[in-house]
Amino acid sequence: MTTLTIKPPSHLLRLSDLTLLAVALMWGTSYGVAKGALAFYPVLGFLAVRFGITFVLLLPMLLRAPRQQQRDALRSGLPLGGLLWGFFCVRPMVWRTPKPAMRPF
Repeated sequence: MTTLTIKPPSHLLRLSDLTLLAVALMWGTSYGVAKGALAFYPVLGFLAVRFGITFVLLLPMLLRAPRQQQRDALRSGLPLGGLLWGFFCVRPMVWRTPKPAMRPF
């Protein structure tokens, strides 16, 4: 039995590698940026800006999707986004807990 392997164009591999590297760099530097921003800005304000920027960046993709996909995205994305927002809001309060044994993360 023989298998047919199709080799993708090399420029696509380079593009995907560069995209992965860019995402890793942005993800990694976001922790330092967030720590620095929280020294000057309140937590909830920072979260509002962060979620707002994400919403604005993803909105064009949502609007271009078919109606069924829009409904599905909103039906799953809004509750999950709410849970993530709640987690980010509760986390600073947990960090203020005096006993390290009481911190779940």
